[in-house]
Amino acid sequence: MLAYFAIRSGRLLLTAFLVLLFAFITLRLSGTPIDKMYPEGITAEAEAALLKEWGLDRPMPEQFVRYVGQILQGDFGVSLQSRRPVVDIYLEVLEPTLILGGVAFVLSILLAIPLGVFCALRYGGLADSSINAASFVVYAMPHFITAILLIYLFGYVFHLLPTVGAYGPLNYVLPVTVLTLGSLASLTRYMRGAMLEQLGAEYLRTARAKGLSEGHVVYRHAFRNALIPIVTLIGMDIIGIVTGSLLVEVVFAWPGVGRVFIGAVQNRDYAVFQCGILFYSFIVVIVNYLVDLTYMLLDPRIRVDA
Repeated sequence: MLAYFAIRSGRLLLTAFLVLLFAFITLRLSGTPIDKMYPEGITAEAEAALLKEWGLDRPMPEQFVRYVGQILQGDFGVSLQSRRPVVDIYLEVLEPTLILGGVAFVLSILLAIPLGVFCALRYGGLADSSINAASFVVYAMPHFITAILLIYLFGYVFHLLPTVGAYGPLNYVLPVTVLTLGSLASLTRYMRGAMLEQLGAEYLRTARAKGLSEGHVVYRHAFRNALIPIVTLIGMDIIGIVTGSLLVEVVFAWPGVGRVFIGAVQNRDYAVFQCGILFYSFIVVIVNYLVDLTYMLLDPRIRVDA
């Protein structure tokens, strides 16, 4: 078991390192921040002075080694645009993002699991067919398309909800709905499939033959076993919400991490972009790590080959 933890932790760190390395190289190959900060151009002497001040005049391998060393000391750099510490910038916008993603995640779980069970128990009926078809359509739609449709309907046609910013509780409705719908659609379909697979299993016939009630058979046996593969989907659900929030925050002008991150990409604000990459990659690898551990706890039949 300890060997397994060590291997998974090593993979986690290696993945985060490779993601950071790729982002570091890609962003620098795309150009310097000077192109964005001074679109009318500056003198060669001024440009050389700025590159030296930012440490961008050094070879790229040296830049990367110095940056990794700063990270290990807890220093994520300073924004080239605002000259403020990157950590302070992200901490200011972290709360709206966590609330947005957290509410969407909780809603998707609370709605998807009972909906999936409901459809499986009424397999082939009108309710099952309708929910399954709606889930397929919603799942196939990108987040930004759903966001634009909701903005048009509730913001411009019916004038019911605000469409930009995070000024009050009503501002949360549309972005939370967009993130929830995508996760809800996928989880509902998979929960339905997992329940159908369990309901047709041989061990349930044996349980019924022993005289157990249908409710006991469904919820104590089928439902519990159906949750095991859903754990992986819940992990993917978290990752989908995290990545989906990037575009959702931009569309709704949401003052969160995603909007800051996208702005850093557009402005080639190296330090802000690199910290954002670390933030998102850390979430992805940690979620995958926790999913593996939870999977082991739920299914004792799984043996880890360490």
